[in-house]
Amino acid sequence: MNPLYSVPCAVVILIVIYCRTPVDAGGLNLENIEVCDHTKPGVIKYLKYEKVNRTTKAMSVKMVLTRPIDQSVGLKIEAEKWGSSGWTKVPYLPIIPDACNTMKRFYSQYMIDFWRTVGVKNPDKCPIPPGDYILKNYTFASNPQTEQTAVPVHGRVRLTVSLVDMTTKIPFLCTNVYMQS
Repeated sequence: MNPLYSVPCAVVILIVIYCRTPVDAGGLNLENIEVCDHTKPGVIKYLKYEKVNRTTKAMSVKMVLTRPIDQSVGLKIEAEKWGSSGWTKVPYLPIIPDACNTMKRFYSQYMIDFWRTVGVKNPDKCPIPPGDYILKNYTFASNPQTEQTAVPVHGRVRLTVSLVDMTTKIPFLCTNVYMQS
């Protein structure tokens, strides 16, 4: 297996971060999560998202890492807004180098909680080691203290989150996250 196809965890972390902002506090309502067509099968073995009640959702995922998430992995996030002519790209972020340390720096507690939940021995350190990771019924509950999410548009939004090999700048994993703000 090509190791560049096996780093889905940053995608899941972003989903966790974006979805923890409560809708009734001006946050985002996660509608759906799907793996992009060009992501190699078997990296994300199982992905389920379900609504528990009006303010709480749960996600379960099984993923396989055959290489560490280290400084050679970047993160690319593209935002699109739904309108009368379909999906329209919105300028958002350039490729973010060193995804693990960047996420740790800006979203430390979310990242530590996520990695602890899936069983990483040192969830506060980068790189994240290879392994099989399972997240079962991880809830996203409304919390008025949660930071606001910096999505630049209102309405129906699609975030395309890709993990990128920083040497080639070629995406090797992609997830579409559909939200309503």
